[in-house]
Amino acid sequence: MHAVLETWAQQDPHGLALRHLTDGESLEQAVTFAELWELSRRCSTGLQELGLSGKPILLALPAGIDFVTALFGCWHAGVIPVPVYPPRGSRHRARFHAVANHSGATHTILPAGHSETTGIRQLEFNSLIAHSPAASESNGNDSTSLIQYTSGSTAMPKGVRISHANLRAHFKSLSCFQNLKIASALSWLPPYHDMGLVLKILYAIEAGIPLTLFSPDHFIQRPFRWLQAISKYRAELSGAPNFAFEACVRAVSDPELQSLDLSCWKAAPCGAERIRPDTLRRFAKRFASCGFREEAFLPGYGLAETTLIVTARKSGKPPHVTRHPTAGSVVSCGPPLDGNRIRITDPETGKSLEDWKIGEIRVRGPVVSEGYWRHESDSCDTFVNSELKTGDLGFLADGELHVTGRIKDLIIIDGLNFAPEDIESVILESHHELLAAAAFPVDREDREVLGIALETAKLTEVDAN
Repeated sequence: MHAVLETWAQQDPHGLALRHLTDGESLEQAVTFAELWELSRRCSTGLQELGLSGKPILLALPAGIDFVTALFGCWHAGVIPVPVYPPRGSRHRARFHAVANHSGATHTILPAGHSETTGIRQLEFNSLIAHSPAASESNGNDSTSLIQYTSGSTAMPKGVRISHANLRAHFKSLSCFQNLKIASALSWLPPYHDMGLVLKILYAIEAGIPLTLFSPDHFIQRPFRWLQAISKYRAELSGAPNFAFEACVRAVSDPELQSLDLSCWKAAPCGAERIRPDTLRRFAKRFASCGFREEAFLPGYGLAETTLIVTARKSGKPPHVTRHPTAGSVVSCGPPLDGNRIRITDPETGKSLEDWKIGEIRVRGPVVSEGYWRHESDSCDTFVNSELKTGDLGFLADGELHVTGRIKDLIIIDGLNFAPEDIESVILESHHELLAAAAFPVDREDREVLGIALETAKLTEVDAN
């Protein structure tokens, strides 16, 4: 990927590469392709002087220009970046330490003025880019490009080894963007997960188009900011999980709606969690007066182990909802992208199932990772003969994939993953009269909510507080 940035720095040096809205609305920082290339080379020099080529390093910077600079600096230096949330708050701090321990990284890049109690060396970003660019050639190679840790709910997610070849194959396969001629993109998604990193940041660099970024926190605080930024900066590509579209339907007021012009929005990918037909219909209806077109929706299916997208609806077609005899109304996630192959199998035997039969989704293709970083046993169980066992359930109909659930009872609420056993453990510890607890997802109108069943020693009311 560093070679792609260098190419754009030479061909379009003054073209806008990144714009960062530091307040989520109007305060801007921006760099051209030439400036981003220069900064990444400075960062690369600092990393090479530390002898980190071929080794993993934690990339714990906030979403923005510094993050992208460090990412490409790592690639130019031949260092393996491990994107991870900056260690703020107990949840992100626990994940940071878990990834640090598991990855084997000896260094981490942190923002200026930030320090963390850990056993690895901390590098301040501003100190790295203070170096003069080295005259030597890049130390990059075609082996592991990055380690993408899955969005597990526990403290120990698995690190997926993504190669540069995986990334090239992924961008080559994006037929869902054919004929759209995307000229600009926008994202508030965290770059520490595959959808924000690959579909937004890396796709924009690959395509040589300007990308506007702002923090996930600013979206959560006020969902209107997402649509406001699309309208203001005329973004043509911007997507998110289902909950974000639902949040906009609920939170955007009528006066705010009247200020929007979404006619520029050509591609609105939706994935990463269950896609709900009612959410797409409500969003399209609510924002039709602003110029939003239903055919801009691109429902898709993907996961970190496949670099990102496996299937997606093609551009120019509105979402298709299929009525299944047992699964109900299911949004089609489209056909496999070029080079990908999907097989629906019996979870127990691995035998292929016919169309309309629900089974485990298995994927084969050049986007599939070679396995997990420092986790050979899980790699052998999940990556079988170059075929990925996704653990997700779905069916094929008319050549298109429909996702219906998960084999493992992971609960996803508003984009956050929760393991039932973690919730059950906390509940049982909260009251001495509880004997057992079961946590499970419940469909309530337009969203998935948490359901809990409790068993007590005697019939009594349990204080919910």
